[in-house]
Amino acid sequence: MCRAWCFRIVTWAVSCVFASAAFAEGSWTTWTAADGLPGNTILALACTPDGTIWAGTDSGVARYDGARWTAVTMADGLANDRVRAIAAAPDGSVWFGTHGGVSRFREGVWTTFTPRDEENDYTARHFETLAVAPDGSLYAGGMWVLFRFDGAEWSCVIRDTVDRVVLAPDGTGWAGSMGNLYRLNGGVWASGTYDGYLENPCLPLTVNQDGSVWFARYMTITDMLDIQWLGNGVSLYESGEWRDRTEEAGMTPGTRVHTAVTDSHGTVWFGTSRGLVRYDGASWETVFADGLPEGEVYVVAVDSSGAVWAGTKAGVTRYSGPATGVVAETEFPRAFGPLRAAPNPFNPSTTISFEIPVPGRAVLTVCDITGRRVRTLLSGQVSAGTHTVLWDGRDEHGAAAASGVYFSRLEYDRRVTAGKMTLIR
Repeated sequence: MCRAWCFRIVTWAVSCVFASAAFAEGSWTTWTAADGLPGNTILALACTPDGTIWAGTDSGVARYDGARWTAVTMADGLANDRVRAIAAAPDGSVWFGTHGGVSRFREGVWTTFTPRDEENDYTARHFETLAVAPDGSLYAGGMWVLFRFDGAEWSCVIRDTVDRVVLAPDGTGWAGSMGNLYRLNGGVWASGTYDGYLENPCLPLTVNQDGSVWFARYMTITDMLDIQWLGNGVSLYESGEWRDRTEEAGMTPGTRVHTAVTDSHGTVWFGTSRGLVRYDGASWETVFADGLPEGEVYVVAVDSSGAVWAGTKAGVTRYSGPATGVVAETEFPRAFGPLRAAPNPFNPSTTISFEIPVPGRAVLTVCDITGRRVRTLLSGQVSAGTHTVLWDGRDEHGAAAASGVYFSRLEYDRRVTAGKMTLIR
């Protein structure tokens, strides 16, 4: 299925390096509402030092002690059942960002805070992101504000709708809204362009051990008076330079990156609209369905044992794989490169060609620039070698497609490649 990968781009190609060690080498376990979760759509996850796992949903949170899940709702002291963020603090406290305030669970006691910005006469209740600083202070961001709580008082540090905040061990940090990027340095938050910034909006995801920062890229599409923010892959900010890593990661333009976390080995795990993605600093690997009950991953966390936890709309999944470290890498087969269409531009038909290195299952689709699937051209087992498929410029119902830009998209062996073509009527 073609997911929402609406974009405007002139030329692009997909080429990546994948780890040879497959996700299938590990073990997968999934829990759902039938196992004690308050809901199946998991929007927040956190792992505490003692091994407890917390999962947030639209119907409350649940705590996993290694044996079973226990649900917690407003009736138990949670500020609101709509939980959007969870963060564990060094003192053993666990913080929850909800649509009714910020809740803290410490030593068996629930406490709720509704910080107030006196300057704007505003009491904050909707929180989307939380982060605990090295000194133990908490940053809580959401609608119109980012607050800092030092253990005694709440202070407003940014007056903007902050969608994401991440902090580094050295006390620096980044916060992003859909209009601005902020950086924390020397205890002061300031907005700016930061070495050129990015042309389109971005949100910080995670800080690497070397201080470089991963960002989720977005682009805006205006439809009448409605502005849509659509995913557009990932970028890395390193040594004062911005680098788009979308194609290298094997993410088709339009991939929405919801979250990322860096584990103790420096491996980065991304939760995306196209599955769980792992980057070890040298190679990329993506899993679409090996052990995930659903392809879109909203949130990722790593526990003290190194196990990776992923939240989808079908529950919580734990992946326990081989020991993390340097894995042998295999170059993405050259034969499996960007799709080619000839003629291009075309009218009324074009032939799409591609090569398959070894037999396997392949799905070839055509999508328009809004991500809507126009036609499925191939779905099934294919042999090794060169293949050609004709697209007659028509949709699934036989109607002629309108003039414009279209994208062919091939899924094969958990990999994705694509090509651009233009239909001129």
